[in-house]
Parts: sequence; C-alpha cells; structure tokens
Amino acid sequence: MQVPNSKEELLENLEKLIETTYKIEKEFIELKNILNGVIEFLPQALWVVDKNNEIIVKNSKTDVFNSIPNIGEIEIKNRVFLIQKSTIKDKTIISATDITEQKRNERLIAMGQMAAHLAHEIRNPIGSISILLSLLKK
Repeated sequence: MQVPNSKEELLENLEKLIETTYKIEKEFIELKNILNGVIEFLPQALWVVDKNNEIIVKNSKTDVFNSIPNIGEIEIKNRVFLIQKSTIKDKTIISATDITEQKRNERLIAMGQMAAHLAHEIRNPIGSISILLSLLKK
C-alpha cells in the first residue's frame, strides 16, 4: 500500500473511500430488503432471536402468536402449529409451520382404518352365521 505524498492525494483517496462506503451501504440495504422479502414470503411464522432472547427479525405471520412458542406442536385459534428451533452461532431461528391440514388428514386416515377394521369384524360373524344357516337348511 502506498502512502499518499500530498494533501491532494489524501483527499482524493478519502473521497474514493467515502464513495466506496456509500456503494457498499447501498448494496447492504438492497440485500437486507431482499432478505426481509424472503422472510416475509415464507409460509411459516419466523423469529430470529439473539443470545439475550431479543427478537432481531420476525415476519407478519408471527402476529397470530402472543409470544414465541416452545418446541413441539401447539394449537392456537383452531390451528395446529409445529414449532422448530435451530441455532446458528449466537442466533436462534424459531419457525412455526401450520400443520392443521396434515393433522386433519391423519385423523381421517385413522378413522378410515378403524371403520375398515370394524367392518371386517362385523363381517366375520355374519359369514359364520350364513355358513351355519346354509348347513342347517341342508
């Protein structure tokens, strides 16, 4: 690195530094806006908290919650959410995914399996009875 020889060179270098700083700041703001857009676009509620549990970033889908929920499944306003956490360095990312439809489908599958099992158990004695009745007729 060269040391400036005169005040003019020093001023010119300072102006370049200031200009470069403005460009970097503009790029940083653009990237931050893109990141905020991506976070808002996500289908999950999302929080990013620091080591002091201060919220750094959150999207609008977090408005359904009164506070940051704990890991697991929770029900809020007839909706079921799966809460997950991940830690990166000293930041924690918490997401809440709406799994209401998935839970409904699981319940319907379980009811269908139970109905099929019940129908099978009802058919078994009826089949035996019809065989016995046909033997009695003969």
